[in-house]
Amino acid sequence: MIDYIDNNDKKQLAGKQGFNDKPQRDAFKRMASYGGCEVTRNYLVDYFKLDMTNEEYYIRSDPLGNNKVDLGIFRKRDNKVMGLVEVDVINKWIKDWPYPRTGVVNRLLRKEPYYENMPLPYVNISFNVSGTDGVMTNKETHAKYPLTEWYVPEVKKMEKGRRIKNEDTIKIGRWAMTNNTQGTLEDFFT
Repeated sequence: MIDYIDNNDKKQLAGKQGFNDKPQRDAFKRMASYGGCEVTRNYLVDYFKLDMTNEEYYIRSDPLGNNKVDLGIFRKRDNKVMGLVEVDVINKWIKDWPYPRTGVVNRLLRKEPYYENMPLPYVNISFNVSGTDGVMTNKETHAKYPLTEWYVPEVKKMEKGRRIKNEDTIKIGRWAMTNNTQGTLEDFFT
């Protein structure tokens, strides 16, 4: 019988920070704001279909309730949710990107209910430990990959999900910015 990751294993894998993803939520807000990451902002404007000329937007935590997706981008005028954002941290990613040896970033099956029956755009961002760099994927990219399983040596158990090739991810943060520009978009998140 195959042994899969359970809640106790998740606690062990989460490390000292536990399930506190506030640093990653804050990293996303910094990157999505003026002066942050132009790549992140431009992608969100396009993918979430944000009208930067006539509308204002804000970010809200736990838009679907506790223990679900981390963040939502809302239109101020009518509080309409425009898209969903899940964030996490790759604890092994301290200085350099840790995946040249595997060539993939994992997207967990247990997070798919956050978006699978929602007619909303959804992105998942995995940050480095310092929150300065990340890789982003969306639900359409996830759907292109088959469900699979992989071994997690830290807990000696299996995990289920999708393994997205690095070339199908979007680099965001410092390492995505070639000139460290301030960007051209307004500060549309409050």
